[in-house]
Amino acid sequence: MGRNFHIDLVGTDGVTKSTEDVPITVTVSGAGSLLALGSAKPNMGECFFADTHTTYYGKALAVIRTGNECGKIHIKASAPNLEDQFIELEVRE
Repeated sequence: MGRNFHIDLVGTDGVTKSTEDVPITVTVSGAGSLLALGSAKPNMGECFFADTHTTYYGKALAVIRTGNECGKIHIKASAPNLEDQFIELEVRE
């Protein structure tokens, strides 16, 4: 199984910063793993299987693999000059 997480660079006004593209690093620990990370940017030359990828129009997508074991998944998204963001999920049978 897997689950998609949409990543948006959002300003204080709640609007996606579509004019800013930055490298996003996603770290996954616990009962899951990072399956893929990417954006819709054409010809970017970045690998979808790496943990860092540049946003496109302020957006990216992370695919988290679940289902190997029960427990908590800890997801961290970080980018230069931005506050780290954290998500915790519970995987059950």
